[in-house]
Order: sequence, then structure tokens, then C-alpha cells
Amino acid sequence: MSETTYTFNDFIDAIDEDLGVQLGIGTRDLPDYPYNEDWQTCQEDLAFVAPEDAERRRDVFRNHVSYTVEDVMSENAIDIYPYAMPY
Repeated sequence: MSETTYTFNDFIDAIDEDLGVQLGIGTRDLPDYPYNEDWQTCQEDLAFVAPEDAERRRDVFRNHVSYTVEDVMSENAIDIYPYAMPY
């Protein structure tokens, strides 16, 4: 994505892409995850980056997508193995 303005749909599309690679599923398969909350956090962080700094905005956006994908994967693992200890 070369744009410097991101939307919720861009966020969901990027998450779908990463989840498809990592787990073979998408956001529609996990509708109970609070994607809106993660998007709001991403928007707050993007607000502190100058619009003309496209590279930094892209990095912030991609980092938030990665954080969300990691959270979804962690919650998915907890749902699959509810009694397994993470350590």
C-alpha cells in the first residue's frame, strides 16, 4: 500500500491477508475479536505521524496489523487449548 491515508477496510484487508497465510482463516471466521478497538488504537498512533511521512505511516500501520494478527493467533491458541499453560 503506497497510500498515506488508511481506512478500517484497509486494516481488515491487511489482517485477512496475514491471517490467511498464518492460519488459513480470515476476519470473517473470527467475528468476535474486537478489530474496531485495534483499529482505533492504530488511528490514534497514526494521528501522531505527519501525513507526508508515508514510510513512517506505513510502518505504524503494518505494526498494528502485526499486533492484531499476533493477538488473534494467541486467542485462537487459547480457545483450542484452554488448559495448556503458555510456559
